[in-house]
Amino acid sequence: MALVLLHQVVKGEKIMLKKTVTSIFTILLVAVVAMSCSEVHLLKSKKLNFKVQSKGHFCIQDPQEQRHLTKFLFVVDKSGSNSWTDRGGRKRAKNIRDFIQEKQQESRKSYRFGMITFQGSRSEAYIEKDGNPIFTDNFQKVYSAIKRIKSNDGGNTPYKAALVEVEEAIKKDMQEFPNEKSNYFVFFISDGQPTDGGGERALESRVKRIISLGSNIVFSTAFYGSPRSTEKEAIPRLKKMSKWGKGKFINFETNDEWDFNQLIVSSDTYVSWQMKNFLVYNLNAGYCEDGQIGTDSDADGMCDRDELRYDGTETLDGKVYRFDPTNRFTSGGAFGDYFYWRELRYGEVVPGKDICNDRSDVDHDYLTACEESYIQNRRPSQNIPQNGDKLNPDTDRDGLLDGLETFVYFTRSLAYAMDPLNLLHTNLDGEEQAMAQIRQHRNPLVPDQGAVAYDTRLEKTDERYRDCYNFAQSILPLYPTLEVKQENTLPGLGHRAGENSVLVYYIQTPQNDPRGDGVLMYSIQRLKNDPVKKAFLSTNAGLKVHNGVFKSYEVPIKSGL
Repeated sequence: MALVLLHQVVKGEKIMLKKTVTSIFTILLVAVVAMSCSEVHLLKSKKLNFKVQSKGHFCIQDPQEQRHLTKFLFVVDKSGSNSWTDRGGRKRAKNIRDFIQEKQQESRKSYRFGMITFQGSRSEAYIEKDGNPIFTDNFQKVYSAIKRIKSNDGGNTPYKAALVEVEEAIKKDMQEFPNEKSNYFVFFISDGQPTDGGGERALESRVKRIISLGSNIVFSTAFYGSPRSTEKEAIPRLKKMSKWGKGKFINFETNDEWDFNQLIVSSDTYVSWQMKNFLVYNLNAGYCEDGQIGTDSDADGMCDRDELRYDGTETLDGKVYRFDPTNRFTSGGAFGDYFYWRELRYGEVVPGKDICNDRSDVDHDYLTACEESYIQNRRPSQNIPQNGDKLNPDTDRDGLLDGLETFVYFTRSLAYAMDPLNLLHTNLDGEEQAMAQIRQHRNPLVPDQGAVAYDTRLEKTDERYRDCYNFAQSILPLYPTLEVKQENTLPGLGHRAGENSVLVYYIQTPQNDPRGDGVLMYSIQRLKNDPVKKAFLSTNAGLKVHNGVFKSYEVPIKSGL
């Protein structure tokens, strides 16, 4: 075994045979220490202390830190009756400008604005691109549009034309920005009744078409005619329009100071979040074929000792299978060694480089885009797709990242990454539920009670208006890894010999949709297997867990929602 390992290390590290005897002896010594006995024995050895002390404190991000875009669409009447209800557009322009200026000061929030006017027989976008209405956060464009409200009023009051353009404006915005999470507030303000026909039923249909574009749309109305106006019968109709649009109605007719905030159904456009899962996971501690936990230097889902065992004597249909423990992509392309192991064992066919060559991992779930597209779910449902989702780190929304779930169940079906129920099974090995064992970094497929287990502890703290936790862990086995070059593994997982890439993550989901897509908060930290140093046992050498270490990835909204 030592000679085989020497050959693999020499080959994998491209060390020439001209190296000195001392260099070769050093490599051989590392190899013997790393692989001549199982990692279980190493853990029991006094030379390897698996007690790594870690403490920390963190808070789920405040709702204000995770926010939706809020998009306001002003739909402004410029018909002829304004010559006596709001001559020169003074009230309309001033009050819209005051509202915009107020929102401009709220720098923590994300607002965009649109404006459509209607008069005569048509509507017109005052905030536009190529003649089409748009939403913008360019305040210069917004204020220029407000000035135009003071232009001449005249003609009829074409409600229908305005509503058609509102629908198109929101629909096109959703299509152009499918990944933005937006709340739309339509403010329809008028001093009179519609003149383009169709009756009340047609108006109802138009308003409902607008809000049917998504649950995130609210249509509110306001009347601003004077007490002398002959158009006051417009009030009941505008009230009905706000009801159809699930919004509010305000009568501004006796007040020169309008507060458009009164038309917002809820002033809180933020989303409250809760923790879905918290996990510490050593990516260099893999699940071996025999069910034990062992060194996985390149984090490809195969133990180093399993990879070394396939030395070219294993073939299938004339194809020779070799695996390099220092290269996740031994065969080249974008599929890791684990997928070729499945090809060897189960006769599955891994697509060639000419079919898929995308090594990206946009959603940080430790599967490449090609690997996710390859995973098959034979029981797709409305919420669980047929293939892995390269933009969703937790395709089945059970709290366990797709890559981790794939490798934990690597001797079983590839579809486990898209099975929302498998983590609840208690009969796979007759022990605890699968997720409870995975949190301890035990194997849920084989009986292993009494094995070395993580003791991750979270304690919720009593902090007003914040969801915060104290973290502690004292058992975190670190393994004698081989060096892995960055180009031979996934982004951020390259490391020196002896270093372990440890993942700390949690998923936060909206409180009103705990099974929905959320935000992945993650941190990759390199810890060194160095039990000789006393500092190894202190919290200075352990995991750093606080708000500043986490990066975030938010699952994008799907187009058409």
